[in-house]
Amino acid sequence: MDKVLAELEELMRRLREEHEQLLDLIRRKTEALRMATPALVADCCERENESIQRIGALEKRRQVLVGQITSLIDPKATQPMRMAEIVKHAAPKRADRLKVIHAELRSLVDQVRHDSAIARIATQGLLQHMQGIMQNMKQLFAGGNTYGKRGVMAGPNAMMSSFSMTG
Repeated sequence: MDKVLAELEELMRRLREEHEQLLDLIRRKTEALRMATPALVADCCERENESIQRIGALEKRRQVLVGQITSLIDPKATQPMRMAEIVKHAAPKRADRLKVIHAELRSLVDQVRHDSAIARIATQGLLQHMQGIMQNMKQLFAGGNTYGKRGVMAGPNAMMSSFSMTG
């Protein structure tokens, strides 16, 4: 049992490290959005995706370990044990370490959710801003529905079919 708990402890440490890296990437992406730096935003998104994939793999392994621990402690259990139940069966020092890592990980997950929401709002704001600019450009190039000097609707200006902008 101690071997499985040691593996769980190490796995949770790795999950904590990955969440710290993910949080850093989300914060850098938010700053890149604020600075309107598309290349940095794209790089952060790519690295963020890689981090999320690693977290997913670690989380699957953690679930398997928790299932094994649950089976060792209570073979008739129908649900995996929660960390609070698992630590009751660990040596005191390991139990303390698991509690600390678990609390840190929960805090990081909450912070990732919070900062992700901020990044999402910033992205939506930037998108709406760009859509507004495109709408204004479309109206400008379409000529609008204005009247000319004779009181008749002016003919349309050259129609815009596409727009490309680079930074």
